[in-house]
Amino acid sequence: MRIVVAGAGDLGFNIAKLLVADEFNVVLVEKSAQRCEEIQKTIDCLVLNGDVTASSLYQRQDVAEADLFVACTGVDEVNIVACTLAKHYGVQKTIVCVRNVDYSNSEKDFLRQDLHVDVVLNPCEIMALEISQVVNASSSLNVEKFADGKVTMFETKIGADSNLLNQKLRDMELPRDILAALITRNNKVLIPSGEDCLMPEDYVYFVGISERIEEFQKQFSEVYQKPQRIMIIGGGRTGQFLAPLLLEEGKDIKIIEKNGQICQKLAAELRGGVVLCGDGSDMAFLEEEGAGQADLIIVITDDDRLNLMTALVAKHLGTKRTLVRLTHSEYLNLTDKVEADVVLFCQMLTAAEVLRYAHRGEVVNVSYLGDSRVEAVEVVLGEDSAAQNRAVQELDLPKESLMCALVRGKEVLVPKGDTVLEAGDRLVILARNDRMTSITSLFEAKD
Repeated sequence: MRIVVAGAGDLGFNIAKLLVADEFNVVLVEKSAQRCEEIQKTIDCLVLNGDVTASSLYQRQDVAEADLFVACTGVDEVNIVACTLAKHYGVQKTIVCVRNVDYSNSEKDFLRQDLHVDVVLNPCEIMALEISQVVNASSSLNVEKFADGKVTMFETKIGADSNLLNQKLRDMELPRDILAALITRNNKVLIPSGEDCLMPEDYVYFVGISERIEEFQKQFSEVYQKPQRIMIIGGGRTGQFLAPLLLEEGKDIKIIEKNGQICQKLAAELRGGVVLCGDGSDMAFLEEEGAGQADLIIVITDDDRLNLMTALVAKHLGTKRTLVRLTHSEYLNLTDKVEADVVLFCQMLTAAEVLRYAHRGEVVNVSYLGDSRVEAVEVVLGEDSAAQNRAVQELDLPKESLMCALVRGKEVLVPKGDTVLEAGDRLVILARNDRMTSITSLFEAKD
């Protein structure tokens, strides 16, 4: 499958990188010659130096015959024009990434119906929805939902006093149909076997039936009451998507934003909450506005360094928990030093959405775990799937992979080796990025 990615900024780079890791045939188009040279040294794909708004680009065979075109430059209007040209010159499917709130709301139907864009993605909206999901989870650093919410995967940190320590996973008395699916230890990611043990300071993803997971979470030392008093630092586009979501959930929110015009816009549009015009990194200002009494501070400005510093200041003032948005991967290693409780990498969330559309029809959901080194995918078994009526043990899944949940109708279970797969089954599978394409191919239609 050939995929053209238009724009090699942070978002385009990460999308292309993940597509290449999943063994797609990727063509990356970038206007800056210098950026093209940099990309060619890091990603194994065809890199074209060109203008995505020029019709001549789409007359090239390697662009016009693409199966999917993803426009993700830093300018919304350029992305829209690029998708329109790609569709005109024969590209089968197009995805446009836009950041303007209007394009995601009132103009979305226009983009689809009049300009024939197939998929409209807004990284800010995707981030806001992810934050909202994390806010409503307990004891978790990250949470993913599959099979229409029937299956939940959550991340938690194992404390030194946990009763799960120093036991082999096969001997561990976990609730029925709950698995330890992924372990991050000393920056190394492990998809565990029954012989592995949990150790203090491990970050572990557990997966299982949502109702049982909710009860299971309560035993961890990291459990906290769902936050009610929330302070949002940064009232930009992500904040404009996020604030209404939290207000609908009945949260008490306070938004701090430096830009006076944005503050006026928020104050006029929001039905509730408090909007303050000020510097969210100013310790005295945060203390005066009650940061130390907040249940959660969400830091989502456009400056990664400022976000990390503000999270550190908030912790110093006594904030219970902090959530930080990052847009550059090089800052991920600093998050432990500033004691950020939850860190969300903006580009990877959007890239995961693109991957979901890029995969064949059997794959309906993609999430990235363990600093994006591991994928969790949800696969729906079709009537003509090669895996239908075969036992799990017959599929010969790679060693570093795990089929961790199966949803059949209303039933959710952890599949065993002798579990026979049926058409319509929804499977949740974990694997390293470089193994996932070969795994998903096992579930494709018979030749």
